[in-house]
Amino acid sequence: METLVAAALGSVVMLAAYTVFFYSNRSFAALINHVELERSNGNAVDLLTQQIRQANQLISYSPTSLTLEDYDGQTLQFVYDP
Repeated sequence: METLVAAALGSVVMLAAYTVFFYSNRSFAALINHVELERSNGNAVDLLTQQIRQANQLISYSPTSLTLEDYDGQTLQFVYDP
């Protein structure tokens, strides 16, 4: 009888440990995806600000677009398309 109770208790403990492990792995994977997304966003913002700072003049703007001219006379257009 004691062996049966110990086996049942051991099963419950192992199931709880597996559940914690499973949800921890899912949470860790989501965290890694979030970190990679933040890194990509930072790179995009750095590139965008670098190109805007190197522009010669602002040609036009709207709530969803920005048109600039660089020092070579090339037109740069940034458009937000939701």
